[in-house]
Amino acid sequence: MATPQENRFLRLVLARKALTREQVQSCLEFQKKKVQEGSNIPLWDCAVLQSMLDQNVAERIQNEAGDLNVEKLGDFTILRKLGEGGMGSVWLAVGSDKQRVAVKVLPPQLAKQRQFLTRFFREAESSIKLQHKNIVKGVAVGEEGGRYYFAMEFVPGRSVRQMIEKSGALPVEQATDIILQAAEGVAHAHQNSIIHRDIKPDNIMVTRNGVAKLADLGLARQTDADVTALTRTGTSMGTPYYMAPEQTTDAKRADARSDIYALGASWYHMVTGQLPFIGESALEIFQKHLKEPVKSPASVRPGLPRGVSITIERMMAKDPENRIQTAEELCRIIREQCLGERDVVKELGLEERGAKESMWDMRVPAGGGLETRRMSLSGLRQRVRSGRVTRDTPTRRAGSRAGWQPAGSFKELAREFPKDYAVHVDPTKGAKQDTPRGQLRDLVTHFDQASRAYGRKKTFKKMIPYLIEFVIALVIIAVVICFWSQIWGFVSGLFGKSAEAG
Repeated sequence: MATPQENRFLRLVLARKALTREQVQSCLEFQKKKVQEGSNIPLWDCAVLQSMLDQNVAERIQNEAGDLNVEKLGDFTILRKLGEGGMGSVWLAVGSDKQRVAVKVLPPQLAKQRQFLTRFFREAESSIKLQHKNIVKGVAVGEEGGRYYFAMEFVPGRSVRQMIEKSGALPVEQATDIILQAAEGVAHAHQNSIIHRDIKPDNIMVTRNGVAKLADLGLARQTDADVTALTRTGTSMGTPYYMAPEQTTDAKRADARSDIYALGASWYHMVTGQLPFIGESALEIFQKHLKEPVKSPASVRPGLPRGVSITIERMMAKDPENRIQTAEELCRIIREQCLGERDVVKELGLEERGAKESMWDMRVPAGGGLETRRMSLSGLRQRVRSGRVTRDTPTRRAGSRAGWQPAGSFKELAREFPKDYAVHVDPTKGAKQDTPRGQLRDLVTHFDQASRAYGRKKTFKKMIPYLIEFVIALVIIAVVICFWSQIWGFVSGLFGKSAEAG
């Protein structure tokens, strides 16, 4: 009889069409024959021995099937392994209601240590308590067969760390969007007297629709609860690269401002592509967090908006008293100082949106060029109806690698455009120049004209030295031609006298 690991292996090879049902049946018969001969060969080796699967492919699917030797944990049927972390393995599972969840399983050796079991239950308790669109929701926690498990919302997407590893520094608008959403999740946690204490890019998940969710509340603690062994004085918990200075020496001192520091350090990494501090050991990194001034993000990434750079520096102040004090204040500052100058909150579609609402990228004129803006489908439709987006505006779905296409080519948007669009109207005729759009058009036109004039002037200045040299050369040539006979007589007489003297 196949083991739970082998059953998951079979489901995966069938789902990926790596084997047909006939080949699976052949593997089962081959395994049964080997068992009768006294050999206990797993199914993945049977497939390799029968030349049905390449060894590398078999090992990759075997690793995905995982080593958990049970089919179910509580009401959740295990489908495949998602990953491994310091606090155990994470599995994709499906509940009795057919809803997919991620199930974290605490390793048996850690379950025997009370502090790790306490941390595990604390994460489950905090996640279940905090029901917010920007926090990964907890579903259930339990124990079965000596295995402690915690089921949580499955987030189809990737972590911010994976985004940085793939693309380097993120676009400023995208990073700011993610941090704003994460800050809203942090604010909700703080309102419920819960401090996260381990905010980092690994713990910020982003769905395919662009919704950011805060994960891994394993270090979280109730601010009004008794301090357990996890937060004894002199103990530092968290990740060194993003940890607040006061937390590096005493985890007990971590408060809401420590989460703001870690969020600022994560934002720093996102917009610069570099860690705030690096070192050869955790102790060296701790010391830099405590004593070394952080480089201005704008000096690391020239062109970074001033509001973003200043806000990150305020979040990462060494003294907690000098930081932004609350997550609610941080959200307000991001909206007003990092996104407020051009009402980018609305342009990026950062208004309240459902987790399932699709997101779109558009290229719009800005500063003589084109900038990419992200917005929700409902926000995009509103802009089409108000005339701020035309049928020809370059558009694509967020996260898509496809090329840019006219907005009018998408069926989701086509019906929003007027049917008489084919009648082209000169935008300069009848336009009200006293409207914001008319003023913006005049401003852009004036800027383009001034930019071209400046370019011509700059090019002419570069050519002046070459023109002067050319004129001097022409004068010399003209003088030589006009006075050639005199010059030749003078030179000949000069050399003749030299010869007589010799």
